[in-house]
Amino acid sequence: MTLLRVGLLALAIAVIGCGGHVTDDDAADADSALDSSPDRDAVGVSDGVLPRDGDASAIDVGSDARDMSSVDGGGDRRPEAPIDTRDANATSDTRDADISSDIADASDEEPSVDIHADVHDVSVDTDGPRDRDAADAAPPDEGGGDVAPPPFDADAGGDGCSAVTCDLVALSVFPPSPTIIARTTRWMQATGTYFDGSTRDLTNDVVWSTSQPQIALMSTVAGRGGLLTAMNTGTVTVTAEIATLSASTVVEVSVNEPRIIQIRPSVPSLAQGTQRQLTAMVTFSDGSQADWSSVLTWSSSAPAVATVSAEGIAAGLTPGTTTITAALVWLTGSTTLTVTPATLSSISITPATLSLPLGLVQPLRAVGLFSDGTMQDLTAQATWSSSDLARVTVGDGLGTKGKITGAALGSATVTAAFGGMSATAAIDVSAAVLQSFAILYPPGGRLMLSMEMLLASHGSYSDGSTREITDLITWMSSDPSVLEVSGQRIFARREGQAHVTGTYAGVQGILFVGVFAGALESIEIRPSPAVVARGASASFYATGNYTGGTTYDLTWFGGWNTVDDNVAWVQSVPASPARLWGVNVGTTNVSVAWAGIAASSVVNVTTTADAGPGP
Repeated sequence: MTLLRVGLLALAIAVIGCGGHVTDDDAADADSALDSSPDRDAVGVSDGVLPRDGDASAIDVGSDARDMSSVDGGGDRRPEAPIDTRDANATSDTRDADISSDIADASDEEPSVDIHADVHDVSVDTDGPRDRDAADAAPPDEGGGDVAPPPFDADAGGDGCSAVTCDLVALSVFPPSPTIIARTTRWMQATGTYFDGSTRDLTNDVVWSTSQPQIALMSTVAGRGGLLTAMNTGTVTVTAEIATLSASTVVEVSVNEPRIIQIRPSVPSLAQGTQRQLTAMVTFSDGSQADWSSVLTWSSSAPAVATVSAEGIAAGLTPGTTTITAALVWLTGSTTLTVTPATLSSISITPATLSLPLGLVQPLRAVGLFSDGTMQDLTAQATWSSSDLARVTVGDGLGTKGKITGAALGSATVTAAFGGMSATAAIDVSAAVLQSFAILYPPGGRLMLSMEMLLASHGSYSDGSTREITDLITWMSSDPSVLEVSGQRIFARREGQAHVTGTYAGVQGILFVGVFAGALESIEIRPSPAVVARGASASFYATGNYTGGTTYDLTWFGGWNTVDDNVAWVQSVPASPARLWGVNVGTTNVSVAWAGIAASSVVNVTTTADAGPGP
């Protein structure tokens, strides 16, 4: 205490030296201050001292990604896209001019001493990022108040970028090339990719625009950006921009109206404690179909039995049944979901052994066998790991579960674990090199006018293996006015010829494509009639007959459907035949429609294990 009194006396003498004076009352005040100073927190901020206006940017605490938006003016109901929940190293540039007090930002300066107070007052920002440039810090307050740095400007850091734009290397818009019904709305999403490979939802940070606002426009609702409103039929380009980056996608506004919602599989079941992805297929007035699983509103009639997420992922909680519904305001589809008391008996990985060329990506699948004899895909629920990440990496996040990459020559073991059980796969990363690749779609190098489809390609390697490498190839068109290429998707714009060129790993492939005009007259389905075993699947094909005797494979283009989903259901698979699954013994019809023309085939589901065409 004696030493502290000497220190205070020295401070008083220093003040006198600067023109002040110390009285006996001042000395008494100093003694009192030692015994009755205000409570202070761990970082030295006096109680009752408020931070200054504008000293920190607002922090966006985000919201639940499962929240659903209210019914919009177009009569549609859309799921809310996730809102970015920022951590202590991120900042939002949105400020409210009416906010009277923000959290003070402690700059990188050392705490300043205020000789007019009894303590070293330091304002500390425990939530926001530090100012990038310490040189920007404000000098001590001449009026004798607490020292605080100026507001942090998210767009003017010391290195000229913000917490959002620094190290941002790419921008993408989702969904790619969507179709939207006139007078309805849907949410668009912008995702940023950073230098370290991480991603962030930038939907509310980018500037949205459309090429033709009279067809569709982008707007902000309740502080959320990315709402696309379709006004009139046509094609419009939606663009997102931030800093020097931009990304865009082509949106087709259609007059087709949704007529039927069907949930796949039609009578799903899952074991207690597991999850299953449900798909909501919407059939439109022209017979076409689209997966609207992430667009519709999902609900469960018995949440205690099973819940369902905004993306259609059902989670079994207790044994029983519940009705799962997917709704589009005036239109609904539903199915009965059964949760069984079955327990997990074992788990396996497919394939169990794999030779993977260096640099290539390969998805693995985890399958669980349960006590009631049923099998269930556990890929998205299992925890994935690699014994040697230097040689083989494996994804364990949303959308990447089970995807392995050959990082270096050598071997590693990949493990999938779920429910206290695990399985392994032996992966060998080989030096096999790509020798050539074949472009499989469009089939026969032909497209009918106004068609669009995804390209597909298989690569042949030096070890004799064949791999799907479509998403690794860079695609280009020799004449975009005839054949437009956007990512992996091609569009037939006018009659003529053009060639599509693909390049990957120094290897190039070329496919000449002819675009033809013609009126579709009829469609034929193969096989017809068909027999399929219960629990098995069968492949179906559709051929379109056009004017002038021209035929075209419409298998992948047409909207497939079944009359009775309790007997069988059918699914369109990209670059593959349509796949029909037998559910229960009985008879139903499978149909396909394209450009206003439809065809159907009778399907008999039997108990015979080897009945019907193979998968």
